[in-house]
Amino acid sequence: MVTLCPDFRFAMTHFPRVFMTAIATASAFVLLAADAPAVRHASLTQAKQDARNAGAPDAVAAFGQPVLGYTMQSSPPLVRAILGVPGAASFSAPLVLPPAVLQFHIAPSQAYALAERRANELAVIPLTAGHAGPPVALAGAFPSPDLVAFSFAGRSAVLYSAAAAQLQVISGLPSAPAIVETISTSAFPSGIQEAAVSDDGTAVLIASAAGAYQLLPGAVHQVVGTTGALALAFFPNSSQAAIGDRTTGSLYLWPATAGPAAASLLAAHLEGMAAMGATADGQGLWVTNPAGGSIWRVSAQTGELRTFPLPVSPRTMERLPYRDMLLISSVAGQPAWIFFQQGGEALTVFVPAARSGVLRENPGRVHVP
Repeated sequence: MVTLCPDFRFAMTHFPRVFMTAIATASAFVLLAADAPAVRHASLTQAKQDARNAGAPDAVAAFGQPVLGYTMQSSPPLVRAILGVPGAASFSAPLVLPPAVLQFHIAPSQAYALAERRANELAVIPLTAGHAGPPVALAGAFPSPDLVAFSFAGRSAVLYSAAAAQLQVISGLPSAPAIVETISTSAFPSGIQEAAVSDDGTAVLIASAAGAYQLLPGAVHQVVGTTGALALAFFPNSSQAAIGDRTTGSLYLWPATAGPAAASLLAAHLEGMAAMGATADGQGLWVTNPAGGSIWRVSAQTGELRTFPLPVSPRTMERLPYRDMLLISSVAGQPAWIFFQQGGEALTVFVPAARSGVLRENPGRVHVP
């Protein structure tokens, strides 16, 4: 009779389960690397072309790794690229920023950032292949705005200065930026908390504790009245926008119109909503629920709600250059988490903390009927 040592008996007993788990994990990784349309590249040339089509001038690092996007900490300003593919990504070393940068605002396309500098000027800084390019001063822009809000694709931005009591609308970003409108906020009912602008820079919404307002020539028009904080988001290439009431969990749709118009209720019972943004196809909205550890997808046509449980509380929602790929958590010294939808599944993968320098993968899957 052969006597098995305890460790060997344990290994033999649990081998089938361990083996199947390993196979499932490996299969998931291969599926992510092969089927995700944004990261399937037959060559560096094709990768660069796909990146340009997605709105990033050159999303492949000089040493050959795709750049999924960028993340930053605000104090002191420190920017890293996320290199690799979902499930096998890592942080780069900190990017070398131009001198005297005080604040860094990364655009949704992640092709550039707006930087506040000690020279008392706002500058456009290109982000190309994992590197920060030379700054281009944005003449006449508020040097230290209290609020910066980008359009869906990052082609326009709105800046707010409480000291100047003005809003500035900038269009033509990043290659040919120009201030297309300066609006006085002296007659606005109360302090501005949020702002949003359409991709073409023609429509602007602002929000205060009293509600959301449409900016019209020489006037403001209230489109939703509230008593709490609001989230604002325009749809891609559209003047239509969504307004989320974080206090009541109500979600409103504001029609694309040049004249005064009220918003209509789209969905309710989204208690706990935080960040909000449109889907890449313009057919829905992503809404984070940090307290519930989930993200919602809301249909812009019907208000139908889908809930995607997450393995981490979504602290943020920053669009990466590849369609509906979202950075949902990024804290200095901790792993970052990326969320995206592929077919009928929601996928979450993490990027190991920058200090580890080790590539890992841990895809989480949530089946959507």
